[in-house]
Amino acid sequence: MDLGSLLRSAVSDFWFYIPAWLIMISVIVAVHEYGHFIVARWCGVAVKTFSVGFGRELIGFTDKLGTRWQISAIPLGGYVMYVDDADPSSFTANKKDGELPVGSYHGRPVWQRAAIAVAGPVANFLLAIAVFAILFMAYGERTAPVRITGFAEPFVGQKAGLMIGDKVLSIDGEPIEEAGEMQQIVATSSGRSLAIAVERSGQTVIVPVTPAVFEDTDLLGYRSQLGRVGVSLQSNQDEASVIYHGPLTALWLGAKKTQFIIGASARGMWDLVRGRMAISSLAGPTKMVEVAGKVASLGILEFIQLIAIISVGIGFFNLLPIPPLDGGHLLFYAWEAIRGKPVPEQAQEFAFRIGLSLVLMLVVVTTSVHGWQLLNRLGLFG
Repeated sequence: MDLGSLLRSAVSDFWFYIPAWLIMISVIVAVHEYGHFIVARWCGVAVKTFSVGFGRELIGFTDKLGTRWQISAIPLGGYVMYVDDADPSSFTANKKDGELPVGSYHGRPVWQRAAIAVAGPVANFLLAIAVFAILFMAYGERTAPVRITGFAEPFVGQKAGLMIGDKVLSIDGEPIEEAGEMQQIVATSSGRSLAIAVERSGQTVIVPVTPAVFEDTDLLGYRSQLGRVGVSLQSNQDEASVIYHGPLTALWLGAKKTQFIIGASARGMWDLVRGRMAISSLAGPTKMVEVAGKVASLGILEFIQLIAIISVGIGFFNLLPIPPLDGGHLLFYAWEAIRGKPVPEQAQEFAFRIGLSLVLMLVVVTTSVHGWQLLNRLGLFG
């Protein structure tokens, strides 16, 4: 394929990928910010602005309570600005004559400010739970017993004591009902001991296995370090079944699936800190655009599931104790609750600047890495 064909293909993909990404990120951001908004209203806080996106307003309206609802030009997040905020970060108060206005956010008790801060990530988790629950009710839960059928490099599972014919029951107490579930847990657990429960000759046997680290290239061409135990798995289709669940059970299963994604995100973050995962494994904006487009091209159900998964990831990321993320607010509120007085404004401003620099640096690095990989896959650099 010549350069012209590659560029035409890239432009064609662009016009499909960008709308898919905009829909996905807008839904996730709107739900996140609505979590902050609704709890703030419950706490008697006056909201000045509800924005999906940053920068210049594109369209908007003002409701009867004075909140400006708007869509802004830069679709990389959003914010809720309260009546006494000095800026959209909500770290510093805008006081007039040294006093806070009626409906003040910064004048609310620390527990209410903490509730407002955590409400955004919680809303993301609730979105995922609701999506998964609806899918469990509408399309059912497919289960098929998973058996070990062979071994491969690096033979970690075989050396640990797993045997051909073993029926995998659970990993660290988490039931395994499909081969993909075991693969997901192992992939995000490199270097960490796992207790794999198998059924062998009618008895349950617990086999401790520590997945080896290996470099993998996914369907989109991105490299990452994942865990591998070196076993071949097969779901017994003769014993496969689809179970349709009622609302309560579906909600419970949706919550369990959301919890699993949160756990996988936490393990991945810990692996990144320990150096077991490359920075290129993180999904920057360019990768998110491509993933959204690729998954949307598979079908609406796959795209809806992706929105739920990314929503969990966004919620988890925002709970990291780094200003200006929600976790940074919670860190300061914890300090205030323990010490009985807020963190000094100068210290908050310094931490905000450092945290914002870290977040921006992460965005720039991941965007650069994934952009370079994308250009390489297009063949623009040989």
